[in-house]
Amino acid sequence: MKYLLTLTLIYTFCSGASANENSKADALLQNVDQGVNQNHNFNQQTMKFKVDDLSKIKIDDAFLAMLFTEWKSDENLPQNIKTWFKSILEHDFKKALKNTTAIETSAPSEYAKITSITKLYLLYKLGLSQTFFDGWLELAQSELGATKEFITLDQTVALTAVDWFYDNAITLSENDKKVIAELDGSKSLFISTSKVWASLRDGRTGLSYLKSLPRGHKFILPLSTTVILDLARTSQLATAGYVMKNIVEPEVMNSKDPRVLSRYYLLLGRLLYQAKAYDAAEEFYRKIPNSVPEYVQARVEMAWLLIRKNDQENLRGELASLETALFKDSFLPELHLLWAVSNLKLCRFPEVKYNFNNFVAANKVWVSKVNNALKPNVKVDTDTYDIFIELYKKGNKNLSKELTQLKTLVNVESETWKKSLEQLESKIALSNSQVQTEYTRYWNNRKIILSNTVRKMRFVKVEMMTRQAMAKTAALRNKTNKVAANQVLTSNNPELGIRKKNDELRFPHDGVIWPDELFRLKSDFTSHCVK
Repeated sequence: MKYLLTLTLIYTFCSGASANENSKADALLQNVDQGVNQNHNFNQQTMKFKVDDLSKIKIDDAFLAMLFTEWKSDENLPQNIKTWFKSILEHDFKKALKNTTAIETSAPSEYAKITSITKLYLLYKLGLSQTFFDGWLELAQSELGATKEFITLDQTVALTAVDWFYDNAITLSENDKKVIAELDGSKSLFISTSKVWASLRDGRTGLSYLKSLPRGHKFILPLSTTVILDLARTSQLATAGYVMKNIVEPEVMNSKDPRVLSRYYLLLGRLLYQAKAYDAAEEFYRKIPNSVPEYVQARVEMAWLLIRKNDQENLRGELASLETALFKDSFLPELHLLWAVSNLKLCRFPEVKYNFNNFVAANKVWVSKVNNALKPNVKVDTDTYDIFIELYKKGNKNLSKELTQLKTLVNVESETWKKSLEQLESKIALSNSQVQTEYTRYWNNRKIILSNTVRKMRFVKVEMMTRQAMAKTAALRNKTNKVAANQVLTSNNPELGIRKKNDELRFPHDGVIWPDELFRLKSDFTSHCVK
């Protein structure tokens, strides 16, 4: 008991308590001394009562230590609040929350502050995270945000702030974000974490927070995705490279998840491609293992790189692999476009027309699927991983569970809880909208890819018609010298990027691609271009 007393006094002095609060602790000390040390007042029955009174109390965080101090030292504390505090100190949080309404309505005005803040603590401990955060944000911007009680609560919840935000995927309105932006992040780890959470989809403000996050922070990878995309859009490739090398790479290397590493290589490949460092980009594309979903997308992007390098040999081998039935259900709208570009470069005009037809047939299904996914209030699951969709879905699921739980724990007819329930229902509606927005973003991106592919295919068609006309003109000029459209270029022609090695064996393709041959094929070919 003296040990508990010592803890109480240390806590009171360290938390910057006022002289009045010190006198409360002194009164408590005098009380205990009188009860234990004065022989004429001591009896076994009194001691037994005191021991039993404290036997169920468990003080395992700073807020409960503060509450214990108030409970034992405030002589004027109303009996119903004492009982309420005791149930909290005994970790009977559900019972305490049920009694909150009665406490708030009957408590004297001087105790309104601590009862309001203690109510937030109960919400936090019971996992009613969104309701807690909305209440916390409301008090944080009020004069109560500077009180000792609120600061103690803030310090308590800050210990697991990063995991708490990530696991609960707190839903924020635009007004919430504005309020958070005005709070002083240097005063509290919980506030600074809320600022980072609010910036997960904001590349401009996210960059400053990203640079300040410690190694191993859960928000680094999702926030860096937003920041790097924003930098790439504005052609700030040097800054994007700095973020990748100095912030993202250490996190990726410490991760044991092959998908995290694959997404990192894919992002590096894209940035290097944009910077026209084609050889370096190809190196990272080839590092992505075939066991992850990003593998197919990486091979398609690498095919464009091979076109830039004019490496027809490897390009046509890649496309032959992508054209197998193994990938028939994959979103590959550019596959037949790539074939058309390759055949056009070789003046294989009949094959280009064949590619046009295949393009239309293959993408009809995807056009229908994308249009259906973009209908109002339709949520079609994505076929690739998207971290933001997953976070919003998790938050949405948590909100629905919280609403059900809150209704079972509180008096829903109480005006106080009616307001909380209305706020929670409003957040559920907002969360539904946010999830829908993320799905729309995902499928709208696919629509844009399809539209751009169609536009590029039209350019190929125009270019083919132009080349056909030029070929006819050239043929008329060279009637006597039939360097015909059937001219065969050897596989060592440097213009086409083909290099036949001395120790290399080549076999004719028999129409079957074995699994171990996928993405390891090279192609001999002929050009039909008139010289």
